[in-house]
Amino acid sequence: MTTVKQQKISLFMATIAGANAMIGAGIFSNPVAIQTAVGPAALITYVGVIIAVWVMALALARVAELYPQEGSFYTYGKAWGGHTMGIISSMSYIMGLTLALSILMRIIAAEIVYYLPTFSVEMLGLMTLWILVALNMLGAALTRWGQIILIILTLAPLALISALCLTKASLANLTPFMPMGYSSLLYGIKFVIFGFFGFETATSLYALVERPEKNVPRALTLSILFVGALYLLFITSIFLAIPRELFLQPDSTLSQVLLTMFPHYPWLVDGIRISIIITIMGTLHSMIWGLGELLCAAMRRISSRNILTLRPAVALVGALVTFNYFAFSTIGFTLTALLLVVSYGTSIAALVAGSVRTDTKTKILGYTGIAVALFIMSVALFEVITRVTR
Repeated sequence: MTTVKQQKISLFMATIAGANAMIGAGIFSNPVAIQTAVGPAALITYVGVIIAVWVMALALARVAELYPQEGSFYTYGKAWGGHTMGIISSMSYIMGLTLALSILMRIIAAEIVYYLPTFSVEMLGLMTLWILVALNMLGAALTRWGQIILIILTLAPLALISALCLTKASLANLTPFMPMGYSSLLYGIKFVIFGFFGFETATSLYALVERPEKNVPRALTLSILFVGALYLLFITSIFLAIPRELFLQPDSTLSQVLLTMFPHYPWLVDGIRISIIITIMGTLHSMIWGLGELLCAAMRRISSRNILTLRPAVALVGALVTFNYFAFSTIGFTLTALLLVVSYGTSIAALVAGSVRTDTKTKILGYTGIAVALFIMSVALFEVITRVTR
């Protein structure tokens, strides 16, 4: 009997997959948020976050190599901290991503309300979420071509906005450079890193990539550099073209700011708004399905009995996103960063304290990744405590 050899993914395709996992509609919420909270100095935060994400990505790639079993973050946490740590790691990841989805719900609702002003933002967000949950429960998965169209619709607005803004670039708009003080550079981390969440999914390709021990770290490096450069170009062009005061209006969205700045191009801004809506819907659709599968995989690792199937898992994801949508609206970005980085840090710890023995180089990578994760966690935790105790 002839065995069919599984086709391996090249370095190029692995790099594209990593970039696709990171580039998401969340980038469209960043300009307003970081210009309000930080100012043009957020460009410094971007550089720091790119380096931090790269370090954690390399560490997680090594963890995926050492622990290829099903279960992802549960498996990694359990490798050094037992069942309890596996639960903490996997649940932190799932709660962090459902919080991220609740933020995307608010972003998409703020855009859709332009076309359906008779509905509230909250109602539009919930309607969008549960329509997508229902589609997932019915098995309506995005096709490969659908995924390609979605990434084009994400990149196209980035390119159009950047080109449009560069026509009105002025260095005067970069002053004051740091209006909120040095501490704002740390405050802006949660907004910036939100645009990079998803990089960890590239490590799941480990078994599918040609020469994975070399090509997966290379693919992560190339994809993070590409996405980081794209984001920097996008944000820099906006900061150069648009005065900061336009971002400080109540309930501002990027589309509203662009329309104020470019009133003669309403068709272009309208096209960008539609692209943002479609892209976020695609992101929500894919992540709802992916989180449902992750929940099922984690439960299979936790219990030998198959107690959770995909459709109920998808409905549970919808319920969690709905809860987060209302419960954590004021600290969504901060709590998302905290929970996801907790899952990264507790997974990376397997490199230095796991059940598989590692060499000195791997331990150094592990300690560095843990240090980066702890720093981001401490910044996020401090802000959560500050907001809760006010």
